[in-house]
Amino acid sequence: MESICNPCERRNIVSQLTHWCSDCEDGLCGKCLKDHKAMKLTQHHHVTEMTEIAIEKAKLLSIPECDKHPGCKEDFICLDHDLICCHACLQLDRTICKHVSNVNVLAKGVRKSEMYLANRRMVQDIRKTMKGIYEERQSAKEGVIKQQHRIRMEIANIKSKFIEHINNLENILIHELSNIGKDNNNLIEEEITALLKTEKEIKDDEKILQFIANNGSESRLFTFLKKQRRKKENIIEL
Repeated sequence: MESICNPCERRNIVSQLTHWCSDCEDGLCGKCLKDHKAMKLTQHHHVTEMTEIAIEKAKLLSIPECDKHPGCKEDFICLDHDLICCHACLQLDRTICKHVSNVNVLAKGVRKSEMYLANRRMVQDIRKTMKGIYEERQSAKEGVIKQQHRIRMEIANIKSKFIEHINNLENILIHELSNIGKDNNNLIEEEITALLKTEKEIKDDEKILQFIANNGSESRLFTFLKKQRRKKENIIEL
């Protein structure tokens, strides 16, 4: 996102933007903001003051560009395949698709839609499930440690009764026990690490979702929800 007023730029005038219109995806200076609010067509647009938006998050408010066709916005959706795409995708890859619509049309009212609310509920359910799995794995890890301690005590008791025999047996059992404990702990640690990573991604996605919901256009929120739904479905399948 550039730091200049877009309407002024189109008039070959350079002025600093102070606000961002999510519906127009335009940066506005003070003068253009007044004009924006005065026009009937744009007076109810979602406008945010730039001081309220972190620089690193500002780009989240714009409709992203197509990965296959740089420079083209992902502002269409193929209803036949439920896929977000750009106009180049429609012309080159989806010529046989019959049901295509503009994101701006489908995104109307998305903040109050069941899709948005369902996404929020899904995130909460996933986080709750992740927490349960994390606690279960932590408990399993503690169980492995306690089991190791119990077996060591049993070995020590046997050793006191059968010194000569147990000396050889102890080395064998301890070695096997350590390997089992190491394997189990490594497996659990890998699962915990993966869970923590997934949980962090979910938290980050949730923050981004809330930010876009509060500051972005309905089109941007719609496209983000579409992509997030597929991501959440993949997590649930795990």
